[in-house]
Amino acid sequence: MRWDVEAVDAASGVSEQPHGTAETLQGARNRCSDAAARSSPDARYVVAMENGIDEFVPGQWLDFAWVVVDDKQTGKTAKTMSTMVEFPNAACEASVHQHERRVTAGSLLAADDAAVDGKDPHGSLTSGLVSRAEILTQAILVCLGELRAGNGGP
Repeated sequence: MRWDVEAVDAASGVSEQPHGTAETLQGARNRCSDAAARSSPDARYVVAMENGIDEFVPGQWLDFAWVVVDDKQTGKTAKTMSTMVEFPNAACEASVHQHERRVTAGSLLAADDAAVDGKDPHGSLTSGLVSRAEILTQAILVCLGELRAGNGGP
């Protein structure tokens, strides 16, 4: 299968480091709407994603993404949450407390360890087995598969 992809900058309208599933999902939805307005009129799908962190269990912070895909032809939308990667507590807690400074947990990890990519700490945290791009690709494919199967909502 061949896809033509056009990348556009899209505003999330949420904090630099979203905290919680609701804020993260809102960021992905906002990006999808903004990207739809900026995309080519011929685009069939609009894909948007937003990474966030949450302390799902006390003392265990997880990084995840919400991915939202709009099918402009059918008007349906699919969304899914990505695979989660555990992030160190100190970086997550610091990013939440430095909310106004627009600091992400990944950038804090990179500041502490030069071997960590601040935009993709997932690779370092999984011993190089899984990258952020691979995690997001899987989530995008889930959404596209649901839409192609006729699933998804308005």
